[in-house]
Amino acid sequence: MKTALTLALLFFLPLSILAQITYKTGYVVYNNNDTTKGFLKDDDELGYFKGVTFAKSSGGEASAYLTTATIKGFGFNGGNSFEEVHYTNGDGVAADVFAQAVLSGYYRLFTFKANTYLYFAIKTNDDSLYLLYDDQQSVMGDLLKEGNYKNTLSFLSAGCDNLKDRLINFSYSAGEIINYVQLLNKCKSPSTASTLLVKKAASQLKLYVYAGGITLGNSNSELTGRLIAKILTPSIDKKSSINIGINYLAYSHLEQKTPSYDLPYWAQSTLKEDIIEVPFTLQYNFSKGIIQPYVNVGPSLVYQHVRGGFDNAGYLASPKNQFGVGLAAAIGIECPITHSLYIKADWTYELILHYPTIGISYFLK
Repeated sequence: MKTALTLALLFFLPLSILAQITYKTGYVVYNNNDTTKGFLKDDDELGYFKGVTFAKSSGGEASAYLTTATIKGFGFNGGNSFEEVHYTNGDGVAADVFAQAVLSGYYRLFTFKANTYLYFAIKTNDDSLYLLYDDQQSVMGDLLKEGNYKNTLSFLSAGCDNLKDRLINFSYSAGEIINYVQLLNKCKSPSTASTLLVKKAASQLKLYVYAGGITLGNSNSELTGRLIAKILTPSIDKKSSINIGINYLAYSHLEQKTPSYDLPYWAQSTLKEDIIEVPFTLQYNFSKGIIQPYVNVGPSLVYQHVRGGFDNAGYLASPKNQFGVGLAAAIGIECPITHSLYIKADWTYELILHYPTIGISYFLK
């Protein structure tokens, strides 16, 4: 047990250090148009929707979280920039958010996420704003709100009728919308450059903790705790990640033996397993909506302590310990509650097929 814990901690300590909060050089533009250079907290694009943490030094000293109440935009040196967008959603609710600048030109294109939905916004030369959104569906797949992106793009394409045919089989994706607005800019103002502003997303390291379990009565239960580092490379695949960390599982299952020649009486014993695992797995999330189903598989280093239960001959088994390489696999769902807090449920295999668990995961970074 001590050996397994020591190996796990020695392995995971460097990951914990890497996962500390980092700041990158950048700038903020205040509402009075003053620009101040400094350092911005490194986050993902979803985290910049409401605001950004700004500091005067790379260590984050004297930092302040700035929103649209204070600033109208910000950006990273050599990276992406974000601008305040005032919009009214399909429900008629007005809001101010920071949207990422995607495209410059006759029409300027921005994008942001709100309530897990992806939006695009087009600004004209007079700063009029047109919001684009896809069909919005319930968890059960029922249509809550019909998308407006085709009608809006068709309206903005007045005088460019040759482009409208593209909207017939048009899908709501970043690539298609960027390509269409580029062609639209070329049609509206051939002499104005239309420049792609999005920078290649850098790899990210996220650290999260998870605690979950289930009890099924009659001594059948499962408890689990995890500390996992997720390595994401959005430029390759936004739905995939490499997971490395430490996982603890406590499994309990009531076993019963019927009378036989060798064991002429009813017997029962609770099989208990403690498993400490260091997994190296690949996770794929099938969607990025409110409910995110996923699959997770890969090799792992495993320590197992077993007590209780019966052996193959039907007698009470002796306690045993073993350490080796195993297979870790899981299917489950993740449901974001906030940017950092998720409800998580999964069904795992580590040496044995475990009971499904449900719990809470919290991203430390």
